[in-house]
Amino acid sequence: MKTIIRNLLGVVRRFKVATLLNVLGLSVAFAAFIILMIQLQYDWGFDRYQKNAERIFRVGLYTPDWGNQVIVSPPFANAFIQSSPHIEKGALLFSSGSRLTLKAETGKNDDVGFWCMVNAMTPEYATIFDFRMLEGNVESINNPGTVLIPMSYAQKIFGNDQAVGKILKDNNLSFTVGGVYKDFPANSVIQNAVYWRINGKVDQDNWNANGYQLYVLLDNPDKKDEIIANFKEHLNRQEYDWKTRDVRLTRLTDIYYEADSQFDSLKDKGNRTLVLVLFTVAILILFIAGINFTNFSNALVPIRVRSINTQKILGGSDKVLRCAMLVEAVLICLVSFIISLFIVRGMGNTWLADMISGDMSLASNIPLLALTGILTITVGVLAGVYPAWRITSFSPALVLKGSYGLTPAGRKLRSLLISFQFVISFALIIAALFIYLQNRYMVASSLGFDKDQVAIVELNGKLIKNTGTLESQLKNESSIQEVAFAEDLLSGGDQYSTFGRGYRSNDLTFKLFTVDPNFLQVMNIPVISGRAFYQEDAASAGGAYIFNETARLQYDLVAGEYITGNAYVEVPPAVIAGFIDDVKYASFRTTIEPMAFYVPAEKDFHPRYAYIKIKAGANIREAIASIGKVFTSVDKDFPVEVSFYDTILNNLYKRELSIGWLISLFSLVAVFISIVGVLGLVIFESEYKRKEIGLRKVHGATTSQILIMFNKVYARILVICFILSIPVAYYAMNRWLSYFAYKIPLYWWVYAIAFIFVSAITILIVSFQNWSTASENPVESIKTE
Repeated sequence: MKTIIRNLLGVVRRFKVATLLNVLGLSVAFAAFIILMIQLQYDWGFDRYQKNAERIFRVGLYTPDWGNQVIVSPPFANAFIQSSPHIEKGALLFSSGSRLTLKAETGKNDDVGFWCMVNAMTPEYATIFDFRMLEGNVESINNPGTVLIPMSYAQKIFGNDQAVGKILKDNNLSFTVGGVYKDFPANSVIQNAVYWRINGKVDQDNWNANGYQLYVLLDNPDKKDEIIANFKEHLNRQEYDWKTRDVRLTRLTDIYYEADSQFDSLKDKGNRTLVLVLFTVAILILFIAGINFTNFSNALVPIRVRSINTQKILGGSDKVLRCAMLVEAVLICLVSFIISLFIVRGMGNTWLADMISGDMSLASNIPLLALTGILTITVGVLAGVYPAWRITSFSPALVLKGSYGLTPAGRKLRSLLISFQFVISFALIIAALFIYLQNRYMVASSLGFDKDQVAIVELNGKLIKNTGTLESQLKNESSIQEVAFAEDLLSGGDQYSTFGRGYRSNDLTFKLFTVDPNFLQVMNIPVISGRAFYQEDAASAGGAYIFNETARLQYDLVAGEYITGNAYVEVPPAVIAGFIDDVKYASFRTTIEPMAFYVPAEKDFHPRYAYIKIKAGANIREAIASIGKVFTSVDKDFPVEVSFYDTILNNLYKRELSIGWLISLFSLVAVFISIVGVLGLVIFESEYKRKEIGLRKVHGATTSQILIMFNKVYARILVICFILSIPVAYYAMNRWLSYFAYKIPLYWWVYAIAFIFVSAITILIVSFQNWSTASENPVESIKTE
């Protein structure tokens, strides 16, 4: 071991910069690999922690036009659960939970409310899924008015006191805590919410009450096709035409990736292509670092061969010498791995932690760190095995009659390895640029309405009943220009209520946004034909619609005519007031469909959001303070949360933005590691060619001519690698962009920027290092052995 350490320290002393660069490159690569794998662990592990994950399925109704509708009616659910002995259990979850401001009932006037998700389920839901109870028991959900709450809510509302038996209140609602369960991890379709029991008598015979998600536990997951076929064969109802629709059973672990689901409570969907891209980036970064280290070890061969051959003459066996060199390589990798742990730990307290969905703490990722440790040793062995074999393959009598490092075989091997690095670097930079441009396009593009200076506040039950008071008080504030209310958050998600209505004896289907008459004015959405909403529309029985241009063209709608009910629903006629241009009411992942803003009769309007237009030039901080003051004057316990559209859009595209930043960051890391590898090789080559450079200068070569000579080699490599990277990057980006309904073109200039960026850095590195060698006194260089 002393010999190994002595030899290793000798190399470090002679090539301090090159050794430091390789250790740095390996450390950054291992850290990047760990961070990316934490994100991949989160995505891949979605709901896999459930003990019955492979046997739990969600039931949906699929049609080619609508995708997979994941909501069903209670009688449909009961019929499906009872249709097969292979279904062990079935449970319903109300599809749209609510956010309520809950507080503990203590009798004090200064109690503070907290926003909490509240949802209803059948008792079987808590047995199909693994509710781990910390207080009370699951069976308490059977008692009327009793709820199960997560530990995070219990600590927030009750502190360290026992929660079971305590009362939760929201204005007129009151719940008794029957149990506290351990919070589900973030990568789960199951929300950490307050759960209460669905009223068993509601909607039991209503086949049109499609507002529930159905989960089933199968005894054998391979029987799902048989279960579907049997159910369709025996359910004969006119609502379900199996020629135009189908039943789909989606495995629990696949729900996260189900892109065509409609009315899904899981808003932040995964993308298998993005997961594959992240995994590829992680592996490529590790591979690039391994190539660097292999090049580093190969470059040492001509330097160390004299010492190794001397040891062979003195009796050292090839086996022992090779093992010693392998241990050296592994030790360098292990030192780099230890440094990478400090890097990951440090990054866990920075902005990067916000980009990663998983927990970046080292203690939470012990299995991953163990895997990375094994990969570290593997990299060391693979990088050291060929140089160890090569360096001991010379005959001791030859000692060293040339420089392997400069032989055609040595140059070809290094050129091949560095070329692979450049292909990866070009492809990653191109991908990072396209992802950035697509994300910028989604966030910065016009949505068809004025999103600037609009503050959004979600309302609780008490505020919903006092919107008139809120509006009048808000308008009295000097910084507030106008106020409107709506039941939905415009451009806040991909899924909205879909309504079926009648028009001229035909059926039409459209997305519906229920608003008050002021809404279009506040959002600066102009009416292009017909008329705007009137206050009188809220006084009519049927209300009024304003449709988008897509709906007008698809259904040949005419302003002034009426929308009526259809075979499934009876409603008072509502006038078509006018039409607007298409607005981007959902994300760029979805296409624009027929939609309408609808002003209902006042008694049917239950707004969920306040849209507050702040005057131009007003102080935003003061405006937010004024908004908070007004809301707490109406409900003193209300936890005011003011949002603006930059935050809303960032949340809408949070996954794309996070993944985009990660890929961009680690693409730069890959380029950095590649450049480190180039610099290390240039340092070695300039050392080998020191005498050649000196002789060329003695014979009249200028420094610029010498630099051109060196740069020609790398310029040729760069051009070839860039050409090879183009089809790789094009295929990857074309596939990724197919995920979006609205996307940027594959601009040619992005490829040019990537080429210029990587090439400029490489040429600068090569020129600087060789300039320092070429600038030396040629007499001193010629004397160098």
